[in-house]
Amino acid sequence: MLLKKLEAYGFKSFADRLSIEFGPGITAIVGPNGSGKSNITEAIRWVLGEQSAKNLRGHKMEDVIFLGSERRKPLGIAEVSLTLDIYDHKLPLEFSEITITRRVFRSGESEFFINKIPCRLKDICELFSDTGLGREAMSVISQNQVDEILNNRPEDRRAVFEEAAGITKYKNRKREAVRRLEETQQNLLRVRDILSELEQQITPLAEAAAQTEQYISLEKKFKVLEVKVLCEKIKDITDKMADLQSQCDGLEDELSAVNALMAKNDVQRETAQYNLGILENRCQEIEHKLNGWNLEIRQLESNVLLARERTRNYQEKQQRLCSEIGEYEAKMTGLEQEIVREQTQTDLIRRQLTGYQEQLLGQEKRVTEIHSRVEEGAKNLADSKDAVLDRLHLLAKQRNNLHSARTEAELARRSREKLRQETAENQQAIEGTVRKQKDCAAEIREKQDLRTHIDGTMENKRKAYALLMEEQQQVSSLGEDIQKKLHSYSSRQRVLMDMQKAFEGYHLGVKAVMSHRDAPWSRNVCGIVADLLQVPAEYALAIEIALGGALQNIIVEDAVTAKAAITFLKKANQGRATFLPLDVIKTGSPRDYEVSAAHADGSLGFAAELVTFDAKYKTAIDSLLGRIIIARNMDAALSIARKSGFRARIVTLEGDVISPGGAMTGGSHNKKGSGLLGRRREVEELQAAIVGVQREWEENRQQLNMLAGQTEALTAEMRGLQEERQQLELALATLEKEDGQLTEEKNRLEKMRQVLSSETNLQNRTLDDLQVKINHLEGEISTLEASDRKTQAAIEIYQREVEEQQSALQQVTAELTETKIRLAAVEQEEITARRMIERLCQLKAAHQEEKQVKMREVAENERALAELAAEIESG
Repeated sequence: MLLKKLEAYGFKSFADRLSIEFGPGITAIVGPNGSGKSNITEAIRWVLGEQSAKNLRGHKMEDVIFLGSERRKPLGIAEVSLTLDIYDHKLPLEFSEITITRRVFRSGESEFFINKIPCRLKDICELFSDTGLGREAMSVISQNQVDEILNNRPEDRRAVFEEAAGITKYKNRKREAVRRLEETQQNLLRVRDILSELEQQITPLAEAAAQTEQYISLEKKFKVLEVKVLCEKIKDITDKMADLQSQCDGLEDELSAVNALMAKNDVQRETAQYNLGILENRCQEIEHKLNGWNLEIRQLESNVLLARERTRNYQEKQQRLCSEIGEYEAKMTGLEQEIVREQTQTDLIRRQLTGYQEQLLGQEKRVTEIHSRVEEGAKNLADSKDAVLDRLHLLAKQRNNLHSARTEAELARRSREKLRQETAENQQAIEGTVRKQKDCAAEIREKQDLRTHIDGTMENKRKAYALLMEEQQQVSSLGEDIQKKLHSYSSRQRVLMDMQKAFEGYHLGVKAVMSHRDAPWSRNVCGIVADLLQVPAEYALAIEIALGGALQNIIVEDAVTAKAAITFLKKANQGRATFLPLDVIKTGSPRDYEVSAAHADGSLGFAAELVTFDAKYKTAIDSLLGRIIIARNMDAALSIARKSGFRARIVTLEGDVISPGGAMTGGSHNKKGSGLLGRRREVEELQAAIVGVQREWEENRQQLNMLAGQTEALTAEMRGLQEERQQLELALATLEKEDGQLTEEKNRLEKMRQVLSSETNLQNRTLDDLQVKINHLEGEISTLEASDRKTQAAIEIYQREVEEQQSALQQVTAELTETKIRLAAVEQEEITARRMIERLCQLKAAHQEEKQVKMREVAENERALAELAAEIESG
C-alpha cells in the first residue's frame, strides 16, 4: 500500500486548492517557519479520522477551516482527499486505488467519502484499523510526539505497542462486543422486571375476566328485555299518533281560513306602502335642491373671504416693496459717496509711488560704485593670502611630519607599556588557571557525590509510585462496582417510571381513561386509587390484598365526569373501569362488632387508618378500606374473627384474608417485584438509593482524584529529579571539558609570555630612532613660523580696508531693500483701491437692478389689487 496523492482545499493555510503527488522513494517537504509544512501532516491525520482538535493545534474542529487574511476572505468549507495505491490488497476492497475524502463546514456538519461514495467516520476507522494508518497509529508523527511517547506512563505507552503489533482492531471489536453484551444484559433485566410485574397482575386480571364474562351474559339478557320494552312503547306511541293526526286535520281547516284573511290584509298594506314611497321621493327631490342652493351660498362667501385675504396680503407686500426700494436708494447714495473717497485715495497713492521710484534709481547707482571698490580690495587680499598659503602648506607638512613622529614615539611607548602590562597579566592568568584547575577538580567530586544521592532518592520515589498506582487501581475498581450499582438502580427506576407513565398492569379501560387527558371531562379525574394512597412498606401487602381489584378504581369529582368517561369507553371500545364520584359516593359507619374487632389484641386497626391520603378523598377511601381490619398474623386474625362472629373482613400483614362468613384465603405471594400500590414507593426508595450511590461515587472520584494528584505530584518530583540528574550529568561533562580547556589555556599562556618578551625589546630600539627625527623637524618649523608672522601683518591691513567697504555696501543695500519694500506696499495699496472701486461699482449696479425688479413687483401688485376689488364688488 503506497501513499499516492494528497489534495486539500480550505484546510488551515491552504486557501487555494493544493495537490501533492508522492512518487516512488522518499518525499521530503522543506520550507521556512510558518509556510505550512506541519499543516500537510495534520491534513493526512485529519482525513484518516482524527477527532481531537487539540491534536490539530486548534480549540474546535471549525478551526481547521481557512480563517481569511488581509487579502482573502474566510472560507466556509475545508476538504482533504487522500489517494492510496492498494496493489497488495491489504484493504478488503476490490479496487486497486482508493480515495478517502473528509469535508467539514463552518456550521459544524461533516461528510465522509470512500471513492466519492458517502460513508461514516466509523467505516473509515474500521477500514484502516489493522493497517497501521488509523487515527491512533504512529504512522504520522507530529511535533514533540516522540518526547511525549518517551515520557508517557507505561500504561499509556502500551497503546503504542498494541497499535504497532496490530491488535488494536481486535481490542476495539472486543470493546464493542462487551458494550453490546452490557446493553443486552440491561434489556434482559428490564424484561424480567416487566414479567415480574405482569405475573402479579394475573390473579386480579383473572378476577376481572370472570367479572367481564358475567357482565357480557347479563348484558345480553338486558338487551332482550330492552327490546321487549321498546316494542311496548312503540305500540303506545302509534295509538297516540292516530289521535294527534285527527286533531291536526281540524286545525289545518282553521289555518286555511286565517291565511285567506291575512292575504286580504297584505294587499291593503302594499297599496299604502306604494303611496308612501311616492311622497318620500318628492321630499327627497326638494331637499336635494335646497342642499345645492346652500352649497352655492357657502362657496360664494368663501370666495369673498379669500379675495379679502389676498387683498390684505397684496397691500402688506406693497408696503414692504416700497420700504425695500427706499432702502436700496439709500444704499446706492452711500455707495456713490464711498466711490468718490476711494478715487481720492487712489490719486494720493499714485503720487507716493512716483517719489519712491526716483529714490530707488539713486540708491542702485551708489551700490554699483561701492561694489567695484570692494572687488579691487578683495583681489589684493587674495594675492597676499595665496603667498601665505604656500608657506602654511610647507609649515603644515613639517608639523604633520613632527606630529607623526611624536605619535609613533607615543605609540611605541604605549605599546611597550602595554607589553609590560600584558606580561604581568599573563603571569596572573597562569596563576589563575592553576587555581581554576584545582577548583574544577573539587567541583567535579561534589557533583559526583550529589549524583549518587539523587540515584538513591529516585529509587525510593519509584517504590512509592508503585504503591500509589496499586492503591489507585483498587479505588478505580471500587468505583466501577459503584457505577454498576448506580446503573442497576437507575435502570430499575427507569423501568418503574416507564411502567407508571404507560400504566402497565392496569386494565385496558383504566389505561384509556388516564391516557385520554385532552377531553373536557378529564380535568375532573382525580386519579387511580393505587396512585392516591401512601402506604407504609409493612402494610403494603395487606392493603393491596384488601383492595384487590379496587386498586384500579378511578376517583372523579362528580357523577357527570364518571358518566362521560364511561361513554368514552363505550364509543372507543376500550374496555371497562370502575369510578368513584366524590359527590355521590357514600360510606357506612363501622358496625359495633367491627369497631370492637379493630381494637382487639393483635389488631392494627382499620385499613383506612393505616394509610395516608388527601382529605378530599376520605369518603372514597373509607368506602373501600373503612370497614376492613388489619391483623398482625393469621392467629390474631382468627381470634378477632371469632370474637366478631366471623362478620368482619380481616386481612393479615402476610396477605391472608378472612371474609365475613368464615371463608379464608391465603398462601404464598410472588416477591419478585412491587405491586401497583408499592410501585411509586419503590421509585422513591430507588431515588434515595441512587442519591446515596451517587454520593459514594463522588467520594470515590474525589479519592481517585486525590490519588491521581499524589501520583502526578510524585511523577513531577521524579521528573524533577530526573531533570536534575540530567543537569548534573551535563554539568559534569561541562566541568570535565572545562578542565581540559584550562590545561590548554595554561600551555597557551606560557608560549605567549615568550612572545611578549621579544616584542618588548623591539619597541625599545624603535623609540631611540624616533627621538632623533623629532629634534630635526622642530628646528625647521621654527624658521617657517618667523617668516609667516610678517606676511600675516600685511594681510590684516588689506582685511580692514575690505571690511570697511563691505560695511558701507551693506548699509546702502539695506536702504535699497527698504525702498523696494515701501514701493511694493504702495503698489499693492493702489491695486487694492482700484479693486475696491470696481467692487463698489458692481454693487451699485446690482442694487440698481434689484430696485427695478421691486418697482415692477409694485406695478404688478397694483394691478392685482384692482382686479381683486372688482371681484369683491361683483361677488
